[in-house]
Amino acid sequence: MPCVVLRTADDPVSHRFQFLGLLALACSTSAFESHRAGMIATAAASPAHASIFGRNGTARPSSSCLSQTSIIAACTAHDEGPQTSRGSINRHRKHKRSIVLVSLPPKNDDALPTVRRAWTWKDTALGDGRDYFVPRPRALKALNKLLVGTTIRLGGGHRDETDEERDVDRCDWKYTVEECGVLSNCARLDFVLVLAGSSINSDDAVHIAAARRAVAEALASQLVSFGTIHQRNAAMDGLASFLDIAGVVDEYPPSIEKNAEVDTCASELDGVLMTLEGGGKVCRHLCEVACGLAARPSRPGREVLFRPWSSRDAHIMLQLKRTSEVANGPRVKQLFDASLQAGKAARDPSQVIDILPLKQYGTDGRYATSAPTHLMEAAVAAATKIAIEPAVQRCEAKLMAMDSSDAISGLRSRVEETLQGAGFSSELDKDVGLVVRRLLHRPIMALREGKSVDEDQIICDIVKHVNNGGKSG
Repeated sequence: MPCVVLRTADDPVSHRFQFLGLLALACSTSAFESHRAGMIATAAASPAHASIFGRNGTARPSSSCLSQTSIIAACTAHDEGPQTSRGSINRHRKHKRSIVLVSLPPKNDDALPTVRRAWTWKDTALGDGRDYFVPRPRALKALNKLLVGTTIRLGGGHRDETDEERDVDRCDWKYTVEECGVLSNCARLDFVLVLAGSSINSDDAVHIAAARRAVAEALASQLVSFGTIHQRNAAMDGLASFLDIAGVVDEYPPSIEKNAEVDTCASELDGVLMTLEGGGKVCRHLCEVACGLAARPSRPGREVLFRPWSSRDAHIMLQLKRTSEVANGPRVKQLFDASLQAGKAARDPSQVIDILPLKQYGTDGRYATSAPTHLMEAAVAAATKIAIEPAVQRCEAKLMAMDSSDAISGLRSRVEETLQGAGFSSELDKDVGLVVRRLLHRPIMALREGKSVDEDQIICDIVKHVNNGGKSG
């Protein structure tokens, strides 16, 4: 049985072509199908209208009732699964967001020359991170801008092909960097990325590989540009270490496709960059950094000591605040804000009483002494329980709310597109709106709880109920 789904248009010429196409179809089908096609033609002749979901929950005017062919088309798409032809259900491939932390590895004796070059570039372009240094907002903004929008393709196909030119079967994974925040100080260079992937069947390892590759290519292009343009002269090093100079981070670096050195450097970095995946893990790492409890990659041999009364260690709070101010994206900002909350709570004796005994052992300077191990361990355990873990839990809840909001909006958009594509009559709009909201209630509640739902099955059920006038069947 033929299946035709028309979209309403304002152009009279489009209406005539739609009518002629349906007239030809009616001549070659049964009288029953001709009657159905006439109903769709009536819908095509009606003006286009807005969403059926009104601001106050009331239905808005649409077109005419769903045809049987529309139901078959929607449910067949669900039964057959994802299609490979362009313009089909691939427009609605699941976009899974992931949060990944990518860090520069330790600068020890075994570090690769490329890693040492990256640390040198960081000290020059982003600041050497000496005592009480403030991050370079202009340089960090340029680096964030360079990474946001980067597309990484893993699997078949060529990276230069557009979506229209690619065969979907050859492209297994495609990720785009949506948000970015870069934390740079004396101890570390961390990239916090939020990626959106178009893959349906990818796991955490693929997300991590995409994030690591994005950072590796960005760093490699900067290293090559830095060595070419600035020629590594002492005057540039000294000036850039104290001033936030524009252009130290090259906003138009050489691409990996046109420069073999960038490709080689990126491959070396890709194999050694350290990663963490997941909003909770990344948030916990940043909270430990804010509290002074995280290992320092720039000084891998130094023992990590919890010194809540040290003004030098507390300076990380200013660095995190400046980093959060120039970070790109709400999720990344939420992660940095959670770390700031944890860092403040860990240094507040009214919240973490166990840090009070540490004050008598000094704060900074040559005369400061180390606290006994049992006092230090008790303070660390209390700070973790009272400051870090609650901050991580609050952050995870807010991140889940952000993701569920996006998922709910996407589901509503798919339902609207499917229903409006077939059309409604103005007499049925109110009833249709009630049916849609009733059937979307449970899936929306599940999405708000962080659960997954079968969107194709939901849409198919809605189409069937709408065609039956809201009755079960």
